[in-house]
Amino acid sequence: MTLAADDSYYLATLPPRAAAVRLVGRHEARVGIVGGGYAGLATA
Repeated sequence: MTLAADDSYYLATLPPRAAAVRLVGRHEARVGIVGGGYAGLATA
């Protein structure tokens, strides 16, 4: 999956969990959500 500029902007406007699910897909969604949660805590 390649991201166009529009996709990058769209992902940037989503909450971290929604972006993670969109990026990694169903199979790895849990890993993406957990990783996104840690990233959010680190930057908070």
